[in-house]
Amino acid sequence: MRGYRGRASPPGARRITSAPRATTAYLATLSGSEQRNTQRDYRSTLRALTTEFAPPGTHVLLAELDDEAGVDRLTTWFTLQWSGRAPATFNRHLDALRSAATFWMDQGWLTTNPTRRLGPVLV
Repeated sequence: MRGYRGRASPPGARRITSAPRATTAYLATLSGSEQRNTQRDYRSTLRALTTEFAPPGTHVLLAELDDEAGVDRLTTWFTLQWSGRAPATFNRHLDALRSAATFWMDQGWLTTNPTRRLGPVLV
């Protein structure tokens, strides 16, 4: 299976991964003491994402963000969620989502970047 940018996915990578599991796996990579604040900030962004896309009691696969309908839904949700905030806040949330999406692509859980339609707000 090919992952992000055509690189081979890690052994055992699967596309059948739930959104909450993928989020937990990504946040575990931010475990160093110097990353404590980043993990806290990114966790709040990704918690909002999983609350919207995979509410408790549902089983939503991360791969649902891999098609155009998923990208449309993510773009609309993200814009409504954070467009009224300060540019630095909007951009921090975007950085969190983009970083997680890159990790998920590297794992082979996504084949495209679902944040591709989102751009930073210029300050």
